Amino acid sequence: MGIGAPPAVIGVPVAARGAVTPEEAFDALHAYCAGGLVRQVRVLTGNPRLAESAVGRAFDQAWQRWPEVAGDADPVGWLRASAYAYALAPWQRWVPAHRHPPEAANALQTALLRLPPEQRRALLLYDGLGLDLPETAAEVESSTPATAARITHARTALTEAVPELSEDGQPLSVSLGELLADDGTADEIPSGAGVRDASERGVKHRTVAALALTAVIVIATAVTMVTARDHAEPLTPRHKPAADTPGAPRSVDGSPQDPRPYVLTRLDIGKPPLR
Repeated sequence: MGIGAPPAVIGVPVAARGAVTPEEAFDALHAYCAGGLVRQVRVLTGNPRLAESAVGRAFDQAWQRWPEVAGDADPVGWLRASAYAYALAPWQRWVPAHRHPPEAANALQTALLRLPPEQRRALLLYDGLGLDLPETAAEVESSTPATAARITHARTALTEAVPELSEDGQPLSVSLGELLADDGTADEIPSGAGVRDASERGVKHRTVAALALTAVIVIATAVTMVTARDHAEPLTPRHKPAADTPGAPRSVDGSPQDPRPYVLTRLDIGKPPLR
């Protein structure tokens, strides 16, 4: 993938590029930039499997949010930002499938992989892809001075680790461009139609799983309520004990007496208490 892209792919929102179906537009975008994005993430992480996973997930998200991506002025940049963020997420180190030792093509990539992720990403965007400083800062979601500092520190570290860079006098952008050159990996990437089908199947599976979980929760709640109601024991009101309850008031002949408490009225006031 080159630094720029033809007007048919970026620079104009997909929705404004003529009468093409969403499927055709998505497939064209995938065919144009998927291979390049995989190579970029491979250089960025040194992990081919993670690179394919990150780019595949970026296209999956793009298809699910296609109206937003189609209306973006730079859909390739949208995909790139999504793939880079996923690949460089700190929790990736805990994913068994992505826990592989980095594979470096040469001394330059070895030194690049030793940089902090934020420096690595900024350097690849600026010197590798040729984005200008404001564009790079916007994509890494940082200020322009902070992004410039990251690029400067990264260049210094690479020059110290790979003295040949300064001795040959070859610009760093050229050396990074060689790492990003097409090496035939595009043949290993699923087609755009395959990505769309997998994305739609994933949405259906997640929807069915969510509905099933909701049904289980509803049934469990209903069973709990019915069971609790069937096993509940009626409580005797404290203010009106039952007639056959031990200690309940009784008449002289032993028959149950009205358990209601004796209520004083105005006529009772001043009378001697009952004995």
